[in-house]
Amino acid sequence: MAITNTRVSSSRIVVPTATAPGSARALYKGRNSNGETTWLMRFPNTAVGIPLGLAGQSIMWNTMSTAPFSRKIDVYPNWFFWVAALSALVIVLVIYVIKAVYHKEVVRFEWKDNVRSYFFYGPVLACLMLGIGAPHSIRSAPVLRALWAVAATVQLALTSTIYRRWLFSPVGHLGNARAVHQMSTVGWFFLCNLGQSVDLEGAWGINFPAMSFGAGAFFYSIIVTAIFQNLHEHPADKFHPSLFLLLAPPSVASLSIAGFQGSFATASQAVFGSVIVLLVMLLRLFRTMLEPPSTYARRLRSCM
Repeated sequence: MAITNTRVSSSRIVVPTATAPGSARALYKGRNSNGETTWLMRFPNTAVGIPLGLAGQSIMWNTMSTAPFSRKIDVYPNWFFWVAALSALVIVLVIYVIKAVYHKEVVRFEWKDNVRSYFFYGPVLACLMLGIGAPHSIRSAPVLRALWAVAATVQLALTSTIYRRWLFSPVGHLGNARAVHQMSTVGWFFLCNLGQSVDLEGAWGINFPAMSFGAGAFFYSIIVTAIFQNLHEHPADKFHPSLFLLLAPPSVASLSIAGFQGSFATASQAVFGSVIVLLVMLLRLFRTMLEPPSTYARRLRSCM
């Protein structure tokens, strides 16, 4: 087996890694059994972060267009980011489906990976965010309820596998919990928010938003504790941007609580206060952002 890619830095020597054709490392780098590499094989499931970011902007502008203090803001930014997010999601999904057809072994490797597997939640989260951030002129309660049902089914199917790994997997157990694991819990809170916005309880007679919130709160409390307890075992994660995913579940949860109360009252403010404290702590960890870009880039490479 050929041994390549020995990396030497000023602070440590990294053990050489095997990149023989057909090995797991080669698959992760997008190489087939012949050692060849193609852009399709290298196309990562993490690309779903693009529509996620655009959909988040769509939600923000949608909210600002209806909030009392910013009603004068035009709806066009909401439309722009919503269409951009939808287009990006379609493009990413089409490319990844083609990749799954021609390079099943690479997709299978990503599904079994302890980090990459959580990005399979991305399309579900993007669809939920598109539903929440949809412009008011095209919102349809029956369509959004159907979207909720499909997203809840996929969320449940994914979590039935991922959460089982937390219990029994020798690699995916909670002792190896990383910040990206939060993607498996934030979807429950998005389901709660979307269900509240279309009055799911009144339409179906079952309080699915409350049930979704309960599932999210339970599993979030487990995974966030595991992440904090194990962060010292992954010192490179101290400077990794994925730590900011810790802010997502409680932020969305505070909006869910506001939906139950009818306003952003005490309980919502309490949860939001914990988000502010956590943000300050993360900014303290990321004080290196004030250093020269070359220094920050070097530390970021060490996390990958």
